[in-house]
Amino acid sequence: SLPNRFITAISVNPLNASDILVSLSGAGPNLWRCQNAGDGVTPLWINVSGSGVTGLPGISLNTITRDPWNPGTVWYAGTDVGAFFTTDAGSTWTNATEPLGLPNVQI
Repeated sequence: SLPNRFITAISVNPLNASDILVSLSGAGPNLWRCQNAGDGVTPLWINVSGSGVTGLPGISLNTITRDPWNPGTVWYAGTDVGAFFTTDAGSTWTNATEPLGLPNVQI
């Protein structure tokens, strides 16, 4: 099940309605994925926040969106400290804020 925190955003894969991402507020793992929603079984939520230096920071995740050409693996996240992206379904995350010349602000 999901941690007991506020949900800040929900993203459904446009190619597979059973594939859902949920972002959470607060500290700790903040992005969770369910790939069996609507399958008539208990939903299985997996933490896709990554870990260590290649993970999302353990702060509020404010928004999540999927790449229209690769919605199953490429996602973009807005946090309290900037923008991040993954190309491998959340195994590793890259801080896009500085490389894109964006200000270090809440998104």
